[in-house]
Amino acid sequence: MADFGWGVDDLFIDTLFPLGLSTGATISHEFQTLITRVDNGFETRNPRWNTSLRSYTLRTARSLQDLETMRAFFVVMRGRQRSFRFKDFSEYTSSAWGTSDIAPAAITPLDQNIGTGDGTTVAFQIRKQYTVAGNTINRNITKPIDDTVRISIAGSELVAGSPTDFVVDYSTGIVTLAVAPTLGQAVTAGFEFDVPVRFDTDILAAQFVSTFELEVPQIVLREVRNA
Repeated sequence: MADFGWGVDDLFIDTLFPLGLSTGATISHEFQTLITRVDNGFETRNPRWNTSLRSYTLRTARSLQDLETMRAFFVVMRGRQRSFRFKDFSEYTSSAWGTSDIAPAAITPLDQNIGTGDGTTVAFQIRKQYTVAGNTINRNITKPIDDTVRISIAGSELVAGSPTDFVVDYSTGIVTLAVAPTLGQAVTAGFEFDVPVRFDTDILAAQFVSTFELEVPQIVLREVRNA
């Protein structure tokens, strides 16, 4: 039997896509909705996904140094096989954008509601909520950034890493509390996070347009749920 040198546990590489190659990316949000229209013009709309998936189209003009960096990353990720972390500069914290529109506001442990105590549950998935006109969509955050997660119960902040407070699994985004919140207590969180993505192609090509510049065909990174 051939040995391909990888297994299921090897499909996510916990490393960040080079920031220099991330700038200038075009961001897209995608849903899947099945629409059926009948003869009288009425239609039914059935969502396939509860939350959107993001994709990032990278700018194409690259220097030789950029190509070297991209090529090494592409080869190690084996094209579409492996997923990795990507920093979405448009949304990477639990907080809203600051009034200056230059950077997000500082995170606080009250930014996002991640659950409500029932007296028993101690594990909570970090998530971000989007609300319009009373309608809320929850987005699970599975790749928080080390040492950025802040947690509070009923408005009182806990101490990270303390045996009596909470620990974070930074590969899944699950927070485990040492003591279960009592019935009705709000569990809230603040955090920074990356997006798990993969290449959307198994081919990396480049064409010289000048001595020191190349044109790389469109490269797309796609968010994955099972990183």
